[in-house]
Amino acid sequence: MAAAEPGMKPFGPDAERGRFPHCVVWTPIPVLTWLFPIIGHMGICTSAGVIRDFAGPYFVSEDNMAFGKPVKYWKLDPSKVCATGPNAWDTAVHDASEEYKHRMHNLCCDNCHSHVALALNLMRYDNSTSWNMVKLCFFTLLYGKYVRGVCEDLAALCALPGGDCDRGSHPAPAVMAALSTQRKEL
Repeated sequence: MAAAEPGMKPFGPDAERGRFPHCVVWTPIPVLTWLFPIIGHMGICTSAGVIRDFAGPYFVSEDNMAFGKPVKYWKLDPSKVCATGPNAWDTAVHDASEEYKHRMHNLCCDNCHSHVALALNLMRYDNSTSWNMVKLCFFTLLYGKYVRGVCEDLAALCALPGGDCDRGSHPAPAVMAALSTQRKEL
């Protein structure tokens, strides 16, 4: 099993900074997710929380997800990495990203989910090399946590194209602020 690097402090997801260490992240795809809510865009993060996602043909994005900021994250346990070598997590994420820089994107069978699955297979996460799109979709649905409140996510899904809640261009900023304040009071 891989262990944390000596002298490194573990840290968790930080949505404000856009850092999700050791996480699989998910964001909706406009129109497609509206019609099929289980379908979305996925990426995997390095140990420092940098997001890598297969964003299109021959392109793996770094910290700029193809369809916006993550809405959900699934925190994985780095101690479940069974690959050997220093920094096995980051090596697997890097190697999967390098592989997908040479692949054509296919919405149905070789896509962002496949990129994440390859990274998990390379690191032998949870002693498995059978990660795939279906398994990732199911586990993200089951174990994923929302970055913000569910009501805020639903409002963001209904936003006009180009709207970004964090920049204040959302069609209903007062509603978003009220939801955020209400959640903090709980």
